[in-house]
Amino acid sequence: MCGQSVHERLKKMGIILRPKEFTEEEKQLILNTYKKGFSSGDGILNSLCNTLGKSKANISRFAHKLGLSNAKRKDSKPSIEARTARTKKWYKENPHPRGMKGKKHSQETREKFSRIGQERWNNYSTKQKQEMLEKYYKGRIAKWGGSGVTPANRRNCSWKAGWREIGDKRHYFRSRWEANYARYLQWKKEHKEIMDWKYEVDTFWFEKIRRGVRSYKPDFKIFPVEGEPYYDEVKGWMDQRSKTTLRRMAKYYPEITVNIIDKKVINGLKNYGYIIKGWE
Repeated sequence: MCGQSVHERLKKMGIILRPKEFTEEEKQLILNTYKKGFSSGDGILNSLCNTLGKSKANISRFAHKLGLSNAKRKDSKPSIEARTARTKKWYKENPHPRGMKGKKHSQETREKFSRIGQERWNNYSTKQKQEMLEKYYKGRIAKWGGSGVTPANRRNCSWKAGWREIGDKRHYFRSRWEANYARYLQWKKEHKEIMDWKYEVDTFWFEKIRRGVRSYKPDFKIFPVEGEPYYDEVKGWMDQRSKTTLRRMAKYYPEITVNIIDKKVINGLKNYGYIIKGWE
């Protein structure tokens, strides 16, 4: 097993390994080294690690607490290209940690892994599945475009995804259409035309499906003044995956109403831009 796996098991057993505190002499040595300054790759930090018998992570963390280093400085991390090249070079020159370099899992092993994964997923509750999906999508949003660049910071994109605060709700909307439709629903709520609205609050699972589209999370859940809640899906274009999703939704959840808010509907709402604040 790798060191991280061993460490995780030790933590589960209640044996939490904590680095020893730095002595006053060690603290002074770190302070003097950082004050003199050094560059990445010049060997000074490695020499300090060998002298103190500490890892780079422990020393760097301690130096950061003292205000000796800045993790956000421009030269603190190599570029993505440099890190990718370094990783590829390491795997090319070094053996696989578990001796699997140049090997592939057998079909029997792959089927075993697939079966274990499916059983594990089926044992999760609906709430656990929803939480895992939300965590997954939040991670994708945070890493969109690499190096933490979010779609909201991309000037050349047309859909203008990003965080918006509408009414008393703050969500990450994937397009201006979604954001404007949320403003329209908020306007309807304030004028007592609907009770309330929520964004991506429910996930519908297609339990019998084993590949492809296995779940669907509508954009907006609408709570009318009278009657049952229904869903509105803002759709700029209908690709094959979207068509499959809606077909499966109609098959497995025929009692659920899903309305498609397409370009024609959005264009019909443009006049609300004159009366609704913040319209994009």
